[in-house]
Amino acid sequence: MDRRIEKPKWSRGRILTLGAVAILGALALLLLRPDEGGARLRVDSKRLEIAQVREGVFEEYIPVVGSLEPVRTVYLDAVEGGRVEAVYVREGTLVQEGQPILRLSNNSLQLDLLQADAQNVEQLNLLANMRFEIERNALRLREQLAEADFQLQGLARRHQQNRALFERQLISREEYMAAEEEFEHWKNRKELMLRAFRQDSLRMERQASDLTEMTGRMRANNGVLREILDNLTVRAPVSGRLTALDAEVGELRVSGHRFGQIDVLDGYRVLADIDEYHISRVSVGQAGEFQHAGESYRLKVAKIHPEVKDGKFQIELAFDGKSPADVRRGQTVRIRLTLGDSKPAVLLPQGAFHQTTGGSWAFVLDGSGERAVRREIRLGRQNPQYFEVLDGLRPGDRVVVSSYDGYRDTGTLLVD
Repeated sequence: MDRRIEKPKWSRGRILTLGAVAILGALALLLLRPDEGGARLRVDSKRLEIAQVREGVFEEYIPVVGSLEPVRTVYLDAVEGGRVEAVYVREGTLVQEGQPILRLSNNSLQLDLLQADAQNVEQLNLLANMRFEIERNALRLREQLAEADFQLQGLARRHQQNRALFERQLISREEYMAAEEEFEHWKNRKELMLRAFRQDSLRMERQASDLTEMTGRMRANNGVLREILDNLTVRAPVSGRLTALDAEVGELRVSGHRFGQIDVLDGYRVLADIDEYHISRVSVGQAGEFQHAGESYRLKVAKIHPEVKDGKFQIELAFDGKSPADVRRGQTVRIRLTLGDSKPAVLLPQGAFHQTTGGSWAFVLDGSGERAVRREIRLGRQNPQYFEVLDGLRPGDRVVVSSYDGYRDTGTLLVD
């Protein structure tokens, strides 16, 4: 006899289906809870870095590492080539303008100078002889004129006497005419001598002027030769610190070789390399500041070099006011370079959270400090210390600013 088997009211499939529906419903309720907007995660408070939002003045700046350089540097170049004979000072020494730095020798140049000097002496002697001949000729002409004047005076006297005697018929006409002809002869002769003397005087003046000019040129040439010889001694063109010197006794150096440089200690500038990302934000006149030996020093951008090299461009900054005294060439300083105007703002301290969220959201603690709820925010400009808050946060809010690695899909952090 067959027995009826009753079907169970709760089958295994039905139980599993209802269980899955219940789980899904619970998850939906959890996701839809308005106060916790997503999954919850319990974290240790020691792993979190919390910062408080506050009101303050936002300064947009970037940190820049610069090096101090003298405002003016003068280079030591060899005017004449030669062998280094002596070095009088070493690097780092304070030197005065005109002080000898080193001395070169150049036998070929010195021999040429001696030969040129001998030729100059010979030429000067020749010019002196020519001047002597000119003066002697002038003296001879003066003597001839003096003789002619003497003769004319005597003939004039005798002519007057003969005229008186002739008028009284005490001498013959022929004797009177002979005396008169001799007087006229000497008179004409003196006129010719005067004319020749004037011409010779003009010629001699021109020759004397030419000789004077030639003598001046010879002396100038001698001065140039002496200057060339003096250039074998390299001297400090200005007063300052000899910061570089490349010279050892016995070395041969050609003309134009750079031996070193002198830094003029009347002021410094700062050279800094900046990432090309900021090239459109940096302009002449922008302010900078750095600390040295407990004091603050102000700078301003004086020049921007347009060339970009290895992803960086260079700027020159001048001191705006006082400058430090106890610094050296190449010393580095850390500068705060301001990029924009300062203005009041709501400020959020910098943190690693920004790398995950991009500044679009953050975890904000409630009043109890036991829960940090995800909140949409909007950030603006930033500097190495703060973000400028545009929306979503108020002064006094406490924000988790440490890294959000592993929290991307979390809605609430339960802080232990």
